[in-house]
Amino acid sequence: LRSQGQGKAEFVRMRPFGKPVEVKEGEILIKLETKDLNRSLEQAILAQKTHQQQVEIGSASALQLEIEQKELQSLGILAQEKKVSPFELNKKQNFVKQLEIQLQNESLQWEEMTKNHEFQIAALKSQIEKNFIRSPIDGKIVSSSVTPGDMVFGGGVVGKVISHERLIEVTLNEEDFAGILEGQEAAVTLYTFGRRIFEATVSRLSATIDPNTGRRKLYLSIDSEIEIPTGGSGRAEIVKGVKENALIIPRKALLGNSVLIVSSGLVTVREVRIGASNLREVEILEGLEPGDQVIVETPHLFGDGQKVSVSVIEDQN
Repeated sequence: LRSQGQGKAEFVRMRPFGKPVEVKEGEILIKLETKDLNRSLEQAILAQKTHQQQVEIGSASALQLEIEQKELQSLGILAQEKKVSPFELNKKQNFVKQLEIQLQNESLQWEEMTKNHEFQIAALKSQIEKNFIRSPIDGKIVSSSVTPGDMVFGGGVVGKVISHERLIEVTLNEEDFAGILEGQEAAVTLYTFGRRIFEATVSRLSATIDPNTGRRKLYLSIDSEIEIPTGGSGRAEIVKGVKENALIIPRKALLGNSVLIVSSGLVTVREVRIGASNLREVEILEGLEPGDQVIVETPHLFGDGQKVSVSVIEDQN
């Protein structure tokens, strides 16, 4: 949150180091003092009202012009009858023309004053509104740097509001973007939650690439009601394709490029070639056959040639 206005804080929704507070879009989070601005607004509205009354009363120049135009008509008739000299008629015509120009200028000035009053009132209302710092979104205010009585300056950071939208920002190398589309499934692990895996969906793709790093961003929407800490780190994998009839094992069964299999009660180290993978499983291209028994839990605790007894663990996924 940044302040657009300037003044002394009268009200704050959350004090520094306070407990985060749920807020709605448009809700006032910080109110700066507006007493002087309100007084200026009242004066501007009064001046506008006075001006409008003057306009309604009318112009003295308009009344004089109306009288002089009637006199000019009378002089025109007398001039035709040779009872008034052409000089007198021309003099009256020039005076009427002068009044017409004066009235036009008066009208322009009044119109300008009307607009100036409107602009001044609009500017003051805008300035007053800037002294109300509102939440731009539905969410939670999680930090504040202002207490009542503090002086707040325009452009200064006064707090932070986070959205309830569970959105994960992911950065990838430019070449890894091939085949990624909105709506694709993804899986996310966050260091805060250990090895727990969250299902997600590609929400949108960034249209730009960072020229310094050659990396591009995409955004994932997480399908979970769990509150995720803002600014956390983790790992994401996106399902770009599905392979049928693949030989797969749990990822935790790997020891580098090897696995431990059990045959006739003895442990044997078997090198494997890995294919596609995700956060849970890996594809084995070579080194295993369907039906091989693989040690899944804590394989690092077993050694080649060790005697073991086998117990099968049911897949819980």
